[in-house]
Amino acid sequence: MRRYLVFATASLGLLMYSIDSTVVAVAFPHLIKDLDTNLLWPDGTISIYYIGVTTAHALAGNLSDSFGRKKIFLISLVLFTASSLHVRLAPNIYTLILFRFLQGIGGASFFPPHQALRQIHFPEHRERVIGLAIEHLQHGKHHRT
Repeated sequence: MRRYLVFATASLGLLMYSIDSTVVAVAFPHLIKDLDTNLLWPDGTISIYYIGVTTAHALAGNLSDSFGRKKIFLISLVLFTASSLHVRLAPNIYTLILFRFLQGIGGASFFPPHQALRQIHFPEHRERVIGLAIEHLQHGKHHRT
């Protein structure tokens, strides 16, 4: 039972990451109006998110191997959740960009520990679990479009 809880928790983190990767695109008109900015700055919030993702992805794998998958997953979960809250409460576009960068780092850090946790907890059904995770991510992407 524990391994299913681990899988569900890790998959929920991936779902939130996939949703937040494009949520700004939906809120674009509101960002321009509510934060009193031009078109360039909200576009930067999308770019900076992916810069954070690119920066953190390989590093998170190395940190997971060095410090433990569970520890890195939990740290990334806290970073992602805290930065998501700050994104929501950002008083200006500059703060929003900063916390979108941190949100990207936290979200990308879910992947390496999640992959390892799947392999550890489901060695006999590795392919099936990977397929479920991919389907889970694709399901989240279809909801955004």
